[in-house]
Amino acid sequence: MGYIPVLERMADGHRTDASIPSPLARSWLLPGAVVPSGEPSAAAPSPGRLLRERQIGAWSCDLDNDRLIWTDGVFDLFGLPADIRIERADALPVYSAQSRESLDLMRAYAIRHRRGFTLDARLDRSDGTVRWMRLTTNILCEGGRARRLFGTKEDITAERAQRLALGPETDGIDSLTGLPDRHALEARMAINPLPQPATMLMIEATGLPAVSLRFGRSAADACLAILAARLMRHRIPGMEMGRTDDTRFAVLFPAALDKAETAARKKRLVTAFGQPIYWQGYLLSPYLTTSVVRTRDASALIRLAEAQLDARHRRNDRRGARAISLL
Repeated sequence: MGYIPVLERMADGHRTDASIPSPLARSWLLPGAVVPSGEPSAAAPSPGRLLRERQIGAWSCDLDNDRLIWTDGVFDLFGLPADIRIERADALPVYSAQSRESLDLMRAYAIRHRRGFTLDARLDRSDGTVRWMRLTTNILCEGGRARRLFGTKEDITAERAQRLALGPETDGIDSLTGLPDRHALEARMAINPLPQPATMLMIEATGLPAVSLRFGRSAADACLAILAARLMRHRIPGMEMGRTDDTRFAVLFPAALDKAETAARKKRLVTAFGQPIYWQGYLLSPYLTTSVVRTRDASALIRLAEAQLDARHRRNDRRGARAISLL
């Protein structure tokens, strides 16, 4: 596995070269970002600048000694000075009690099973301000053993405030997810005719009814909000998204994307959407059903995608949700 160079701040204020596994380059770069080669220039901003402008920081944790490597964006998010040597014990007190408990459970599960996770956490900073952070974690393993955690920490305070501010009276916006509802999505597509055939991906969280039956509606609603947030992280210019039904989400890819790029982005969306969801001591894994249609008729895209999903349901019984207790 390759590595990308990261500047690590030391306790004496100097920087030394450190390394974070190269998959991080894919995890923190948002659509449209470019990894510059050679010296940064005005035409090719540095990765650190891109991260900071998008309020995203990169991090890494050595599991042998809990030593952390943070980019400046993470120090900013936690409200900590960027000229200190940081260890996990320094960062944990910034998490709220509930978020710290969730983090410890998810971290232990990730190390034991060698798989990543995503978690939204509340940060109570020493200056009295509250920040909400989306933590994305991947794992570097050597010899079948987890050796390093790495990923991104994104400031989602504004995103969360906007979602909470949405009420049921908000025209065309689903108040739970912050996404356009079916009618709003259809209206957007109607006023923007497709110049060429475009691809729509429809994802159904097939297991959510079982989640609701077993854990209650609040658990299913929490899952829906998290799933919508995962989709929005992958939005690019020209991409339309919406919640078309109780458990269905639609993504219209820009018509200008070629088939290979569309397929790659579709794969990333489905992978992100299908990650386990942490809820009150459980990892919930709602099963997914997907459909993909391609046409130039914007008015038919949602209908065709739904028909394909319905046909799949007729061929296969719905499966329930798998829940793994972490407590």
